[in-house]
Amino acid sequence: MLKNFLRRSGKSPGKKRGAVFQTVDVGAGTGEWIKKKARRFPSRTYVAVDPQYSLAKSLSFLLLYPSVRKRVKLKTQLLSKRGVVVEPKTLVAFLKTMVKRKQKTKNFNIDMPTLPFEDYTFEFLFMNISRLLLPNGKIYVKSEMQSKLGQLKRLAERYGLKVSAVKPLPEMPVASLRTATMRALVKKGQHPIYSLVITYGLKKARKDTSNQH
Repeated sequence: MLKNFLRRSGKSPGKKRGAVFQTVDVGAGTGEWIKKKARRFPSRTYVAVDPQYSLAKSLSFLLLYPSVRKRVKLKTQLLSKRGVVVEPKTLVAFLKTMVKRKQKTKNFNIDMPTLPFEDYTFEFLFMNISRLLLPNGKIYVKSEMQSKLGQLKRLAERYGLKVSAVKPLPEMPVASLRTATMRALVKKGQHPIYSLVITYGLKKARKDTSNQH
C-alpha cells in the first residue's frame, strides 16, 4: 500500500535514505527484464540504471532528435509505472549516490560490459562492497568477452570475494535473453555469452577489507 501511495504521489521509495533494493540493473536499456520482475514481486524495489535515460529530459535531443527523446521518455515512463526506480546515471555515479544515501541492494546485474572495465568501476564497487551489498548479496556479470570476465574474476578474488568459474550461458530461447544486444549476438551466432557470479560473504569480506587499510 505504501508503494502504491508513493507511485501516486510521485515519490520513489528508492529515493529514501537507507533504502534497500532487491536488484540494481545496470545498463537496463528498455528495462523489459526488470519490468517483469517488478510486476511479479510488487513489494520489492527494483532500480534501472542507464545514462541513456537522461535523454528523456535533454533539450538538445528534443531539438535535434525528437523521435529518440520520445522513445527514451516512453521507456522511463513505463518503468516508473511498474514501480521501478529510474536512475539516469552511469554505474559509478549511482554507486556514489548509494553510498551517500546509505542504500544497499541484494543483487547487481551488469550485462555486456564491452567498455574498458575502468568505466564500470568494479574496483570502486569492491572497495565499498560492505556499504553497497547486503550480506550474501550477489553481482551477476555477463559478457561476450571471456577474457574480460577472467580479468574481473582475478580482481574480485584479490578483494576476498567468492567468485564462480567463468561459464558460457546454456542454450536458451532467444526471446528469454535480457538485452537486445544479447539476442542479436545469439541470432547471428557470432559470440557465445559468458557469465560470472560474485558473492559478498560478510565475514570474509570484513576480514579482507580491514587488510586494505
